[in-house]
Amino acid sequence: MTEIIKLPAIPTREQYCDTTQFYAALSAWQNVCRQVAQRSTNVQPAEMPRREQYLNTEQFYAALVAWEAVFTE
Repeated sequence: MTEIIKLPAIPTREQYCDTTQFYAALSAWQNVCRQVAQRSTNVQPAEMPRREQYLNTEQFYAALVAWEAVFTE
């Protein structure tokens, strides 16, 4: 039986003190997801970011771009 790997949840802005830390967490999350995807063909995508998870539209779009980049490469 093939093991299905579930990716970690995307970071949310409220988990971090400032935007710099948030962007660093997004970048690290993106790298982990890429590494997992390269090792396995049975990866369940992480949940798509939702607007209500973020304090403003800029943060939401940053999370959306990071999420999309993982699954379109």
